[in-house]
Amino acid sequence: MTSSELKNTDFSPVDYAIGSPQFIYFVWCPVNLTDVFATTPLLFSRPTEAQVSGIPGVSVLVINQGEIVHSNNFGFSNLAENILVTSDTIFHIASMTKSFTIACINRLRVEGKLTLDNTIQDILPEAQSRDPVVAQFGTVADLLGHRTGFYKVDSIWLGAEGELMFKQEQATAVFNQLRSVQSVRSKFMYNNIYFAMLGEIIAKLSGMTRSITTKVNSLPDNTSLTYNAFSDATPFNVPLPGSSASGALGASGSLMSTSNDLSKYYKALMKCWTAQTNHKERASHIAENLLFDDVSWLFTPLQIMDLPTAREKSYAGGWARSQLPGTHQSSLVGDTSFVMLLPEAESAVVVLTNSMALNDAADWIGQLLVEKLLDSPIRNDYARLASLSAKRAIKKYEELTNKLEAGKDLSNPPKDLAKYAGSYVGFGGVFLIDIAVVKDSLELRWQGRKSQALPLHHYREDVFSWFLTFDDQIKHGLFPAYRPQYYLMSFKSEDEKGFKILNWVHDGDVVEGENFYRLGDSQSRVSGISL
Repeated sequence: MTSSELKNTDFSPVDYAIGSPQFIYFVWCPVNLTDVFATTPLLFSRPTEAQVSGIPGVSVLVINQGEIVHSNNFGFSNLAENILVTSDTIFHIASMTKSFTIACINRLRVEGKLTLDNTIQDILPEAQSRDPVVAQFGTVADLLGHRTGFYKVDSIWLGAEGELMFKQEQATAVFNQLRSVQSVRSKFMYNNIYFAMLGEIIAKLSGMTRSITTKVNSLPDNTSLTYNAFSDATPFNVPLPGSSASGALGASGSLMSTSNDLSKYYKALMKCWTAQTNHKERASHIAENLLFDDVSWLFTPLQIMDLPTAREKSYAGGWARSQLPGTHQSSLVGDTSFVMLLPEAESAVVVLTNSMALNDAADWIGQLLVEKLLDSPIRNDYARLASLSAKRAIKKYEELTNKLEAGKDLSNPPKDLAKYAGSYVGFGGVFLIDIAVVKDSLELRWQGRKSQALPLHHYREDVFSWFLTFDDQIKHGLFPAYRPQYYLMSFKSEDEKGFKILNWVHDGDVVEGENFYRLGDSQSRVSGISL
């Protein structure tokens, strides 16, 4: 039966198990997905339909038993020019990049150039973490499994307007400055800097040069534009993350691809899994010349994700494992995407979108397809859930606005604004916050860049706020955060020149915040500032 004949075939799960009693899995047959795709458009916005999530375009693909059984596309890759999404439209896939990174690490492992137990410092002597345990004992596996216990500093490396705040060669310097908030190997704590470090390891051991970003004017014509969703779900075109500066996103989330091309990759992974595991009854039909060596290593659990847990949920490098499927989602300015693999059945669901939506619409669509693929007896109303979650996102931001307003105290005016002005550096000198007086007001500039300029308003005493409306954050290409302290800059330790310290709670795991020291003071180190 051909793939086209499979597309509209009904099925029920085949309830027999293959393999040992310790590892039971089911084989699923083709499904009728027609009714699913009648629901899918309701989960995102199109100009002619009620808007829900704020996604202009979606590309979906379903693989079953190693073959594509359905692919479909909705909406637009370019709203202004009414260009439709196709299965060959190029999307930014953000954190779905990570599975490709671990495939490169696996190639180096197979070639004998590294092991999981190699310490980071063995390979990169310049990796001198401020945490003495990680500095001495941190391994490649710790990076792959997100298990060093460091906070994630997402607000530091990704700025406004799609700009990355660090250059690739600064990745190690940033890693060295990360603080521990949990003990090593005790808890899963997702951190993009780990995969930036894996990119450094790949570059060094392979001898390959870094290629981090592609400039917008050289992208193929079939590349989708990227969008953020306003509070009313209207899509707003924003720059592609990383397109305006070379930065350290690379191995963490810089790849772009199509649903068609990703299907080849995932099919190859699952084909290798079938051939290389003990399921000999199913492996007998697999041809030689497999693309990946020892593919089961790619799915080896490295760190439990949730504790306590009734079922396994762990992280393998670039894949989140659960008791049934393996998944990975991605979210970045201009992108939310989803992939779920069921390797034993050689089945997968891929969802690519071109917007940071009001909710995780890619996940809703993916779960909808997985439910149908598995013929689940329990079905969720994902269109309704998408509508509710979009409303909840806006409601949460309204609650945040009210909290910030309640904490404001303007009874005492600020000091002379010149006292607050200056350049404040932290992270061992690789991150700078510039405070300038502009037209009788203060202005914040991350890394001193004019493109990163945001207004600062007096909040109380020596605290200023850069809080923006939800839609203004979208216009600036920022991730809306829901913690009040995130939007506050506190100035401390005043002398005759002004304030010596700026404190910013940019990560919720470090409640005391990060100190940035006035440039020129003995506490500050300024080498390596990326301007």
